[in-house]
Amino acid sequence: MKRKDIEQLATATADELRSRLDDMRKRLHSLMFERSVGKLKNLHEIHGLRKDIARALTFLAMKHD
Repeated sequence: MKRKDIEQLATATADELRSRLDDMRKRLHSLMFERSVGKLKNLHEIHGLRKDIARALTFLAMKHD
């Protein structure tokens, strides 16, 4: 995730973060499926997406404080 994307997460509202989280989780699910079938070429994509989900969850937790 680029710095610009991280800044967008920081300024997003809680509803926008939840929406992005849903999209990222769906993408992660599809990547995991592709990996299990053997179609996924770039395994690092899963690792990066999991980190992005963690970042979004962190910003969402900060919004609730």
